[in-house]
Amino acid sequence: MLHELVAGHTQTLLAELRDADPDGGGLPRYVERELAAYLRCGILAHGFARVRCQTCHDEIVVAFSCKRRGICPSCTARRMADTAAHLVDRVLPRAPYRQWVFTVPKPLRLVLARDPAWTGWVVSGLTMVASSYKLKRPWPDGRTHLVMEPVAFLRRLVGIIPPPRRHLVRYSGVFGPAGKHRAKLRALVPAADRCAELGTCTGLTASTTSSAAPPPSRSRRLPWADLLRRVFADDVLQCPCGGRRSVIAFVTAPALANTLLTALDLASEPITFAPARAPPQAELDWDQARRG
Repeated sequence: MLHELVAGHTQTLLAELRDADPDGGGLPRYVERELAAYLRCGILAHGFARVRCQTCHDEIVVAFSCKRRGICPSCTARRMADTAAHLVDRVLPRAPYRQWVFTVPKPLRLVLARDPAWTGWVVSGLTMVASSYKLKRPWPDGRTHLVMEPVAFLRRLVGIIPPPRRHLVRYSGVFGPAGKHRAKLRALVPAADRCAELGTCTGLTASTTSSAAPPPSRSRRLPWADLLRRVFADDVLQCPCGGRRSVIAFVTAPALANTLLTALDLASEPITFAPARAPPQAELDWDQARRG
C-alpha cells in the first residue's frame, strides 16, 4: 500500500512544491534519494541473492533491501530489531526493568507475513488508518478522523525522514556518555560476568564461567536470518527437507536479473515513479456561469 502510494504520487508532490515556490529547491536531496531507494526495496528486478539448499538443491531468490532509515517499514523494522539486540546483549545490565511493549504474538506474526488472505485483510484495514488522523476530540461537525489525500499524506510522511548522519538512538541518564553514575553500572553486573570478562575467575568452576561468559563479539549488524530467528522464532535457512540453505550468488546486473526472473516466471520489471498528475480542476457552477 505505501509502496504504491509513493510510486503513484511522489512526482505529483515534487511538481506541486516546484509550482508553489519556483525559486525554491523543493524537497532536500536526501529526501528524494530516500523515496527513490524505497521504491527499489524488495524488488527483484533491481538485484537479488540466490539461496540454495545444500541437500535437496531447492533454490529461492531474496531481493535486496534499500537499507534506509526513514520510511521503509521493512528496513526500519530490521534496524529496530538489530538495535534492540545490541541493547540487550551489550548495553543493558542484567537488572530488573519496567517497560511497556505492544507486540504481536510470534505465531500471529508468521500468519500475517505468509498468509495472503490475512495480509490482504490487514492491509485493507490499514489503508483507512494510514491515510487518516484520529482527532483528539470530535469536531463541531461530528468528525472523529481527518482523512487526507495521497499527496497530503506524503507531505507529512517525508517530514519524518532523518537527515544523513543524524543519530536515531540517543542515550541519556546513566547510559549517556557523560553520565555521572555510569561507572556504577558495573555494580549491577554479576561477579561471574565481571571476572569472566577480565579473565580472573579463579574460584569459580568451569561450568559457571562458561555459562556466565559475556556474549562473543559480533559485527556491527546481525544478519537477516539471525534477526528473523530472534524475532519470529523461525529459522529461514532451514529447508523443509532438513538441510541448510546458504547464499550461493548475488545477482546485480539488470540484464542477468531480468533473464533469470523471466525463466523463473517471476516479476522482472522494475517499479518506476508515475508521472506527475495535473492539479484537479475547480468545479464550475454552470447555473451561475449562464447567469453571468
